[in-house]
Amino acid sequence: PQQKRWLDTISSSGESLLTIVNDILDLSKMSSGHLQLDIQETDLHRVVHECLRLYASTAERKGLRLKVLPSSLRIKSDATYIRRILQNLISNAIRYTASGTVLVGTRRTRRSVRIEVWDTGPGIPQSEHEIIFKEFHRLNARSSASEGLGLGLAIVDRACALLRHPLSVDSTVGKG
Repeated sequence: PQQKRWLDTISSSGESLLTIVNDILDLSKMSSGHLQLDIQETDLHRVVHECLRLYASTAERKGLRLKVLPSSLRIKSDATYIRRILQNLISNAIRYTASGTVLVGTRRTRRSVRIEVWDTGPGIPQSEHEIIFKEFHRLNARSSASEGLGLGLAIVDRACALLRHPLSVDSTVGKG
């Protein structure tokens, strides 16, 4: 049992370090202006399911339900960056949700598709909606560096801007 706890700690630390390194590399690539986008038709259901598989065990350890609404929608975008955007949004939803559900769905609108991540977390105050996308900003300043440096939503913001995909926040304190 002790060795399993050590192994879990080492594994978690390695995942945290890899996430931080990847976040810094992503921000660097986006800031350099030399980023090559690969825009092509992308199956959203497949990309969403890949992201959910990545975080399923983390959600399970926290006792959260991780759900996806079925979809057959396809978009023209860079699949790698759509995946990175979703990974950061899903990771944050799981990190800040103590109990309940994280739900990922897609909706067709008149001329576009919306990808939405809903959770039953604490919610984000209206006054924080803009600044949560700044580098190194975290709402819960007491959380440790192993939970991230506050780069994930900055990556989401920059990737959405590069892809020309609108980004918005709709959150209510106490409801998620």
